[in-house]
This record gives sequence, structure tokens and C-alpha cells, in this order.
Amino acid sequence: MISKVLVASLAVSGALAASSTSSTSASKTSSSATSSAAVPSGCSMDVTATSQADLDKIAGCSVFGGDITIEGNLGTAFINGVKELRGGLKVNNATLLTSLSAPSLTEIKDDFELSQLTTLSTLSFPLLTTIGGAIRWTTLPALGNLQFNAVVDSVSSILISDTALESLDGINVDSLDELNINNNKYIESLDMSIKHVNALDISFNSKGLEVSFPDLIWAKNITLQSVSSVDFSSLITVNDSAGFKNSSFSSLDFKNVTSIGGTLAINYNDALDEVSFPNLGSIGGGFQIFNNTKLQKINGFNKLKSVGGAIEFDGNFTEADLPSLNLVKGGVDVESESTQFNCSSWNKAHKDGDIQGDKYVCSAPASQTSVLISVTSKASSTSKTSTSDETAAATSSNTGAAASSAAKNSASNYGVEGAVVFGAVVALAAQLF
Repeated sequence: MISKVLVASLAVSGALAASSTSSTSASKTSSSATSSAAVPSGCSMDVTATSQADLDKIAGCSVFGGDITIEGNLGTAFINGVKELRGGLKVNNATLLTSLSAPSLTEIKDDFELSQLTTLSTLSFPLLTTIGGAIRWTTLPALGNLQFNAVVDSVSSILISDTALESLDGINVDSLDELNINNNKYIESLDMSIKHVNALDISFNSKGLEVSFPDLIWAKNITLQSVSSVDFSSLITVNDSAGFKNSSFSSLDFKNVTSIGGTLAINYNDALDEVSFPNLGSIGGGFQIFNNTKLQKINGFNKLKSVGGAIEFDGNFTEADLPSLNLVKGGVDVESESTQFNCSSWNKAHKDGDIQGDKYVCSAPASQTSVLISVTSKASSTSKTSTSDETAAATSSNTGAAASSAAKNSASNYGVEGAVVFGAVVALAAQLF
């Protein structure tokens, strides 16, 4: 049964990946089809502009066949007349540049790179819709908004880092190889209609960043850090890993995800109190949930049957239940600080051979009865028990039979010496009360 589920999951993943590749390929083919106009004479060379006069020399090139590189001490850069750029546009280390505009430009066939432009505050490309290569914008601390009125709807990859942008209005694409938005302290909302992406990384932007990708169906990798809310309501498959870390969201709800090919990590989210992956059937790598201080119950994985790596849970949870789990190829380390946590289901899985890895640990603070023993013997009351047997909940009684029964239960959990002490304490309690 497990193999059938895994085969089905892989089939869906492959189909979705193929769809993603086809979409990206179709997008690039469409972009190439629009680039059919002839390059005018004298417009095929690469140009490096260090002054506005250098840019004015190509104003007669409606189609420009080379790269345009801007550098030096320009205060403003105005690319006039060029409608189609067959090469790339690169502006690096022009630290005095405050404004970059291209009022007629509709297409950049290769990359659009902006880097180390510390005073750039105006970026105006009102007709730009197509970028055949990547957007790579880094260290633009004065750039607060984009003047992309026509909306860029075709680009292969996007990297935007260390800017003052408040939104990405003006960029909205269907498919991407990579989307990496990091260290943009003023972006508070990221809402895109993207359907497929290979690598998605949204990290350390505004602490209140709301992330919404309601149309995303397939991703290879997902990393979210320092976000306040998440909407991936259509997501079905993550081919590799998914990580949700260092964030302030209170819930994670991935109701349609059926498979994750790599590791699922949910760590260091202080406000998180609910996690739900109700249709997740398999995790190909490890499964980590730790340091989520408000998370009391790990019970939103009712259909999870197999984990290809190790399981690591650590926190203050009272429940950690995976009712359908029947295969863990790695080890298991489940440690709770809650006195209400019970290892019985994990001990059973270990005894049944569902856990194939060498390591098995399930631990929690001593039960109330164990605490009584510790107090009586002056030992620490905060010690943890680590066992592959069930922890018994012994009850006090005024009968010798109850004391004997409790001692037997204790022996199966704490060993013979522990049982002797345990039985003596229960018997004494029976006489006193």
C-alpha cells in the first residue's frame, strides 16, 4: 500500500514538474517569437555608458542587439528610443545614480541587473513586460517603489535583496525558476499569481510580511523566514524541501499538499499554535518540529504514512500523534517538556518495527507518581525518562494489592530497583491516607 502511495505521489510530482518546465519553455519561446524585428545598422554592439551622451548615441536604435552597461558617475540615466533590447541591462556601482528610466522599452531579452546603487530612488520602465533572463537587484537602499505600469509578466528568475521597496507591484508572473526576496525591510505584502517555481525563498523582510501565493500548485523548494501569515491554498506538491522558520504566524495550513520529497522543517516560530497538513501522505526526507513555544499539539498530519528520513520533535507539546504512520526510515527523537505527554504510540511504533533507524528516543518529564518518588528520595523532580516501554500511571490505594500492582507496573518502566522504591512509597501512602 505504501509503495502505491509513493508511486502515485511521484507520478503527480513528475507531471507537475513537466507542466512547470513546459510553461517556462513556452514562455521563453513566446518571448523569442516577439523578437523578430531586424537590428538596425550600427545597433549590434555592446555599449558601456559612463555619461548621458553615451546613451544618446543609441537613441536611434529601436532594436538594440547588444548589452547596455551603465557605470561611472551619472546622476540620471535616460535610455531613449530603444524598444527592444536583445542583450541585457546592467547597472553596477553607479553610486551617484538617482534615476534610471527607459520610457519606450518593452523587452529585455537577457538579464536585468542592478547592484550597489545606493542613491537610486526612481526606476521607471512604464512599457516593460518581458524579461527573457533574470531580475537581479541587490543593495538598492533608496529604491522605494517601481514605476512598471505595464506589469512585467515574463521573467525566468527574480532575486531582490536589500532594497527599500514597499511592494513588488508591477511584477506578476506565472512561472519562475527562482524567486528569492530577502532583506527588504519595508515589504509588508507579497501577493503573486505564480503557479510553478523551482526555488522559493522569502526571508527576513518586514517582520509583518504577509505572503500569499494562492495559485501556486508546485514548487521544488520552499523557504519562508520572518513572515507573519502564509497562504498557499492551492499547493499540492513540494518536490524537495519545505522550511518554515523564525516567523510570527500563528498557524500553518497546507490543506492540499499531498507529498514533500525532501525535508519538512517547522522551527523557531514563537507564535505558532496550529499546524495542519491534513492530506500529506509522504515526506521523502526528515521531519522536524522544534522550538515552537506555543505549539501544544502536533496532530495535523492524520494521513502521513511514511517519512524517508529521521523524525525530530522537541517542545512543550502535549500531543504528537501521527495515526497513519507505518514507516520511518530514519531514527526518531521525540522530546516534550509537558507532563501530559505520553510516549505510548511511539513506543508501539518502535516495537512494531515501523521505525527502521538506529536511534529511538521518546521522553517527557516524570509523571506525577514519579515526581512523588523523586521528592521522597530528595532527587530532582525535573528529570526526564527515556524508554521504549510505556510509562505507567500508577494510582495510590489503601490496599496492599494495589501497592503490589503498582510496583509491578513500575518494574516494567523503571527497572527492579525503581520498583522497590516505588512500591514502598505507595504502601506508605496507603497507610498514611
